[in-house]
Amino acid sequence: MSDSPPSTLTLLWTGYQISLITRPITTKVVTASVLASLASIVSQKAVIRSKQIDWKPVATFASFAVIQAPLIHSWYGILDKLFAGKTGTTVALSKLALDQLIFSPFLTSLFFSYLELVNGKPESIPDTISKQLLPCMKMSWKVWPITQWINFTFVPPHLRVLFGNFVGFLWSIYMASLMAKQQKKDEEHSD
Repeated sequence: MSDSPPSTLTLLWTGYQISLITRPITTKVVTASVLASLASIVSQKAVIRSKQIDWKPVATFASFAVIQAPLIHSWYGILDKLFAGKTGTTVALSKLALDQLIFSPFLTSLFFSYLELVNGKPESIPDTISKQLLPCMKMSWKVWPITQWINFTFVPPHLRVLFGNFVGFLWSIYMASLMAKQQKKDEEHSD
């Protein structure tokens, strides 16, 4: 047995877990906002190949995460209460079905609505949702069912939002790229 002090990563992880217990929503909001911001930056630099970072989408993704993280935290709490005391594959699949058929379309619609509000186009919300929700959900269903099955089956409840945030980091890169393509289209049509 070694008498060496714990590594910096161990200390950070321990601090993070303590923060999840003492300030769960604040911790999840900060984590989600940081990862969403990074996803927007990565999307701009690596996918879209922008020379300069456009800070508006970074702020948009970060601020949406402030809304999204508490909703996801609460949603997971609802699912856990709905299936309290029950475990197994059927429970995980039931949570997955509710998540993908009810919560995911709601959250995606909220995201598109938020984008239109931030861009000063609230009148475009119904049109944007009607045009983009189904294609986005089809793409989402290629990623999130397996993610959520793993989440509901293997990840402890207090770490589920964090696990989703890491997958969400990649998903946010996709969404930021989609948003940038739409913005470019809008700019071409307005010229």
